[in-house]
Amino acid sequence: METGNNFAQAYSRNNIAEGIKGLKLTINLRYDGLAIVVSDPSGKGVLDIFQASWLASKEDAYLIEQTQKFFDQHHILPQKAAGIHWLFSVSKCSLIPDIFHQQGQGHELLSQTSRLEENETVYSDFWKLKDIVGLYALSQKLHDWAIAQNEKSTIAHSSFALNNLSMNATGDDFNCLMMVSDNFAELFITKKGKMIFYNQFPFDVHEDLLYYLLFALEQNRILAPEVKLKVGGAITKGSELYNLLSTYIGKVTEVPVPIGKTSAPQLSRNQLRQVAHLIASL
Repeated sequence: METGNNFAQAYSRNNIAEGIKGLKLTINLRYDGLAIVVSDPSGKGVLDIFQASWLASKEDAYLIEQTQKFFDQHHILPQKAAGIHWLFSVSKCSLIPDIFHQQGQGHELLSQTSRLEENETVYSDFWKLKDIVGLYALSQKLHDWAIAQNEKSTIAHSSFALNNLSMNATGDDFNCLMMVSDNFAELFITKKGKMIFYNQFPFDVHEDLLYYLLFALEQNRILAPEVKLKVGGAITKGSELYNLLSTYIGKVTEVPVPIGKTSAPQLSRNQLRQVAHLIASL
């Protein structure tokens, strides 16, 4: 188990979680917490947002326990929802051109970059307009538990959501997105609409995250002083991490809220930015 902040938070002013029948849930499950977006059946309206964080761990039983505890504490009955779209931020993943993907060979391809366990199954995401297939490994236990929460459950990797958020951005030839939680960050870079880099970074202190970010930029021959970095999640303008990144990165801004969506009046712009990648996946 990795160290982290034993802190949990949730915000919901309209108490929609007690009556989610007929509504859709998009749930991002990470090693260090989760985020839930409640939306109307069309996916065009964000009605509520919930978040929680816990000590980071890759143990399936622990993640299930913490998620179930959160559901119980906030009276969330996932089986009553119109459907659940699960987005897993798991580290055993790889992105490949779709021309290299053949049905039934996902396990063989992913095993070249990740050490797979016997209890893990490899799943595939097919990215629209990008000719990319995302491969990721989930334990059978975690997968089966998630799918059992609602008969209309679907799954994808969190990189799929970041791609959707990147496609939502307009007017930028170069797009560098980073979503940050308490002990975990995901970096997604595109150039002229094409994905050139994706990776995850667990971290204990902010300086670790800065190092990983600078190293990733260097490896991709990208000059940090010329980068416009868009950040979201548990990082806001003026925060310690935001200011640290601004010292070494050319320009740091908050991720924009995806266009074409409405939101309940009690939800702030900051709350929406924290889950921008989930909103872009509605």
